[in-house]
Amino acid sequence: MTSDFQPVAPPLTHVPPPSSSRGGTVARRIFATLLLGIASLLLLSAGAMQAMNAIAGNPGTAIDTVLAVAQSPTGSHALASKLVDQLGKDAGDAERPAFLAHRDALITAVQGVIEDPVTKVLVKADLLIAYNAVNTGQKTIIDLRPVVFRFTRAMHNVDARIPAMPKDLKHPTVKIDNHNTAIKFADQLTLTAWGLTLFGMVLASVIAWFMVKNRIRKVVAIGLAVGIPSLLLLGAGVSASSIPNKITFNDANVKIFATQLAHRIGSAITMTALVFLGVTLVLIGLFLFLNQRGRGRSGIAPDDANVLLPTAPEPPQAPQPPASSGMLDETPQESPPTNA
Repeated sequence: MTSDFQPVAPPLTHVPPPSSSRGGTVARRIFATLLLGIASLLLLSAGAMQAMNAIAGNPGTAIDTVLAVAQSPTGSHALASKLVDQLGKDAGDAERPAFLAHRDALITAVQGVIEDPVTKVLVKADLLIAYNAVNTGQKTIIDLRPVVFRFTRAMHNVDARIPAMPKDLKHPTVKIDNHNTAIKFADQLTLTAWGLTLFGMVLASVIAWFMVKNRIRKVVAIGLAVGIPSLLLLGAGVSASSIPNKITFNDANVKIFATQLAHRIGSAITMTALVFLGVTLVLIGLFLFLNQRGRGRSGIAPDDANVLLPTAPEPPQAPQPPASSGMLDETPQESPPTNA
């Protein structure tokens, strides 16, 4: 006996999109990845500029950075050693034996003058005059004798053969008569650094939020776009102090001074990287908050709209037997027995 049952396919809840939309999705993802990469490069450049801005964003900051290195214990000793050796070479026959006999004492005396706050004020004033002259193109003559005489007087106290106020200085003044456009750019370093930082952050956030459809991928995209430049800057800051060790210096004192300067630059880059990492965590938290809020408003995410929802197949129904006639269905009733 054959059954008349025909299996019925479960209905589809949504018609799949045409294949052309898949190509658009791939193109959108490639374009989003490209823009996120550009944002990362902008943030990497902005981070380097922010670090340079922290140590040389304006004339006062740049000079303070150099003087801080020069007045540190290691830097001042290296600079004093270099200065005493150079003065010993330039000294006359009468003064040269004093440099040979009391070299260590002279270095200690000069180091004390370098670390003196008054010396810092005088040197900073001369450097500011030089900076402004180069920046504006004005001709200026800087008299170095007030600073130089502080060193010669300290050395005269060690050995009287060294004159306190020598009259035969080779370079008592410095003449500045050129114009440097690089310093013009340094004046705009702060504005450029903050502009690139803001543009990179906004670009990465907008692309990750509006061009990445999946909720989890939004968070991953913003984390990678901002986090990768931050980690690269952090690595550069940590390794900056070791760069002078890889360079060959003819003078050990110059190497010490360069190492101290590299350490300050590395510290500035590290601080910038830590700030960028903090901003990355804030953006990730903001994206998670917005995703959770959007999920609460809609039960189905926009990227799940085209997913086919499976429906349970209907259970097979057993075939119904043919209806019987009324006469066959009637059951004969027995008549009650009769009394005898």
